[in-house]
Amino acid sequence: MLEYFYDYAKHYNLGPHIKFNSIVTNVEPLNTQDKVKWKVQVVSNGTLEEYIVDGVAVCNGHHWYPVRPTEDDIPGLSTFTGTQITGHELSLIHISEPTRL
Repeated sequence: MLEYFYDYAKHYNLGPHIKFNSIVTNVEPLNTQDKVKWKVQVVSNGTLEEYIVDGVAVCNGHHWYPVRPTEDDIPGLSTFTGTQITGHELSLIHISEPTRL
């Protein structure tokens, strides 16, 4: 699958438009007279950058490393007795009986 993404990006010369190793901190629609544009805020190398773009693709990285919340993110998480999985993992499991997730 990774090779497909590389080939697609190369074929359509998308490389110069892709920003890796960055954190998207905010995305919001901007209504203009003609169409919706998007304001995107990104932190890259510790610097906040802002872009106005025509469209947004959500690439949440579920084919990469799973991001699991911590006790800081969800107070009480450490006392939760159910199974903790990511959204991507949910699509990979088969549940045959009632399960607390």
